[in-house]
Amino acid sequence: MLQQINIRNFAIISHLEIDFAPGLNLLTGETGAGKSIIIDALGMALGSRGSSEFVQTGAKQAVVEAVFLNPCIVEIDQLAEETGFALGKELILRRRLDSSGTSKAYINDSQVNVASLRRLGELLVTIHGQSEGDELLGSEGQLSLLDLYAESTEQLKAVSSLFERLRAVSNELDKISTDERARIRELDLLEHQIREIEAAKLDPGEEEETKKQCELLRHSEKIRELSKSAFQQLYAGDGAITSQLAEVINRVAKLADFESSFSDIRGRLEEARFQLEDAANFIRDFLSGIEDDPQTLENLELRLDAINTLRRKYGESVEDVLIYLDKAKERRESLRTADERAGELRIESEKITQEYEKAGAKLSKLRKNAVKAFTRDVCKHLAELAMEKAGFEISLTPHPRGRTSSGIDNVVFMISTNPGEDLKSLARIASGGELSRLMLAIKSCAMEPVSHRTVIFDEVDTGIGGRVAEFVGRKLKRLSNAQQVICITHLPQIAVYANQHTSVLKISDDKKTEVNIHTLSDEERVTELARMLGGEKITDVTREHADELWHQARKYSAKFQENS
Repeated sequence: MLQQINIRNFAIISHLEIDFAPGLNLLTGETGAGKSIIIDALGMALGSRGSSEFVQTGAKQAVVEAVFLNPCIVEIDQLAEETGFALGKELILRRRLDSSGTSKAYINDSQVNVASLRRLGELLVTIHGQSEGDELLGSEGQLSLLDLYAESTEQLKAVSSLFERLRAVSNELDKISTDERARIRELDLLEHQIREIEAAKLDPGEEEETKKQCELLRHSEKIRELSKSAFQQLYAGDGAITSQLAEVINRVAKLADFESSFSDIRGRLEEARFQLEDAANFIRDFLSGIEDDPQTLENLELRLDAINTLRRKYGESVEDVLIYLDKAKERRESLRTADERAGELRIESEKITQEYEKAGAKLSKLRKNAVKAFTRDVCKHLAELAMEKAGFEISLTPHPRGRTSSGIDNVVFMISTNPGEDLKSLARIASGGELSRLMLAIKSCAMEPVSHRTVIFDEVDTGIGGRVAEFVGRKLKRLSNAQQVICITHLPQIAVYANQHTSVLKISDDKKTEVNIHTLSDEERVTELARMLGGEKITDVTREHADELWHQARKYSAKFQENS
């Protein structure tokens, strides 16, 4: 059960805290007061799509928090184990949305991804929006409702999975079979590329070493001159640094006879001499290896040109070229074995097709077995909604495409709203009021009441009024006996049956617009009913009418409670 919603900086709502009760909760108010915005905010807390447009102008972020009693069902325990959030008596779902459009999701203060938040939300709440009637007008939506009633959703998943596997196999087979000449052309190209790269006998890292050798050979004369000069000054020439240092060491050794601290200085100078001699030896050995070799330089430059040519074609570096070679070999192998693969795919396609046909037939049987009972139950609910003379049938025929992700059936919900009229598909119904009642009747059948799940109806009263509205109100009242129901309505005939009635009011001035809510007392409820009946100016007549509605609803509710 939903206990509370806390909304901050969402659309025109600065801060709103709404408590909910068990049973039927009604939200009423003028058009544009912000009732549907509250449902949108709740939807975001349950994992629906977030948009920066939801963040109130001037605010950095919007925050919506929904608090539920934990129904302690196995699906929630499994989700908690997978996701890592802690379980308690309550489930607190929170969503933060920045003005940049970035959002974060939390369950019981543990950060989770939005998909996990949505999975939990679907276990706790079902929202039927203002456009929900569109679902009834399409074959896919009607099949989904029939599957819910027939309890065949698991079989539907199996059929859908097989269909996707079959489509993947068919796509791969089509790709192989479509153009044999294109496959041969690609094989020829790959053979050429592989030969070209393999002929180069590339080694990872060789490019840098080759560039280094080229630089040495291009500047060999200058390098030799610098090396020879450095060696002479350091070791071999007149007045070489090492010779002068040796004389300094002799003098410091004599000083050590007079002052012992010079012994340490002597040791440090000896170490410096050893290092200078090592440097001189390195320069001498390096110098001996420097030669003018135009032929070697030419060969190295040709090698670099070959490497650069391959890099321009196949990658940014030698390593990338070698990676391309491996992939080209893999692709060549797959093309060479395409005929063999095509044969495997045909066998696999036949096997999956047989599995699909069996699964599809089983799904179709479940649906056909449910049609009669579903039709009977819908008609019963229609009668409770003042459509007792309406005719309703379900046409279940083979799908024109044969196999689909939803099975082999095509469904059409047919209705006749008046005696003597032919049955027609729902898509040809003109009346929004009839469609609203049909939606409520079919949903009541297809979705059996689940005590742990809150059901929300956003303006289910579209296009109805008067006596019909009273029937809808009573229907919602009965539905709320098994589960919590939250409903937005403009009709007093529905609002009068609420266990809790909350008024939503929009207050505007020149600078700001705010949304306020107020949970009504019994006396305030009668006043609100009078306003809904007659407008802002409440007359004695409208108040009397409101009083009458109020007492009739109390009488019905008491009788309903006795019978249930």
